[in-house]
Amino acid sequence: GTLSAQSCVGTTCTTRWTRTRQQHTSNGAAWSRAVVTYPAGTTGLRLVAIGGTSFTGDISVDTLQVVGPITRAPTRSPTRSPTSAPTAATLPWNCNFNSGSGPLRCGWTSTNRWQLRTGGTPSFGTGPNLGQAGTTSDAYGYIEMTGGNRNPSFLTSIRLNVPASGGFATFYYHMYGATIGTLSAQTCVGTTCTTRWTASGQQHTSNSAAWSQAQFVVPGTTTNIRFVAIGGTSFTGDIAIDTVSVQAGTAPPSAAPTASPTLGSCGAVAPGAIFHVTQASGQTCV
Repeated sequence: GTLSAQSCVGTTCTTRWTRTRQQHTSNGAAWSRAVVTYPAGTTGLRLVAIGGTSFTGDISVDTLQVVGPITRAPTRSPTRSPTSAPTAATLPWNCNFNSGSGPLRCGWTSTNRWQLRTGGTPSFGTGPNLGQAGTTSDAYGYIEMTGGNRNPSFLTSIRLNVPASGGFATFYYHMYGATIGTLSAQTCVGTTCTTRWTASGQQHTSNSAAWSQAQFVVPGTTTNIRFVAIGGTSFTGDIAIDTVSVQAGTAPPSAAPTASPTLGSCGAVAPGAIFHVTQASGQTCV
């Protein structure tokens, strides 16, 4: 193709040097040196490269040196607008992963292995076969463990406007697979997050098993909620969540966690309690 060197005054540029087509005989050939003269009043220099018709059209430059004065336009400090806190979502805030902005919709930000999915997950013997609503078009968020690692995958909500009196969050989860790792739900104040609920190991017996619902307390200082998923040791470790809701006030009794069939020896659910669900023994109060 073509390489050109230009001198500019403001946004108006003039070509001062140009070369077209192949200028060297091999990739081991010595680099060529070019000298470009620019007039007084120049405010900037510009290189323009136009590729050829195929992949064999790479053009390179290196070791640029400017000798002599260049008149630069006076610079002014940028005018800064007053900064304000990011807009926070008012409660109730609901996300079923079917609409909204971002790769996982609803404004979530994610790291590592979180993905959006409808229907079943790609791997045999793990994950749900449908979203929590039970339709083929219902989307949900999950971590795909095929070829994965056990590094934590974070899924963080948009900023929330939680009243000083606090609130609660509910969500559905599906953890089917022989090598399921751990799913945790957290509340965050800025970048400092506290675990409010966690479950480890396989919690469902098939990909068609009904999704389980869980609930956790959201203190009034909360700015975001976050889900942390840690995969197991194989592709049969997909973990999914769906139908997330954050509401003001106190959770009604019917919204108590359903991480396991019964509370067993845990007794009444204390406000702010952390629940840990294990594969073999059901639910343990912490």
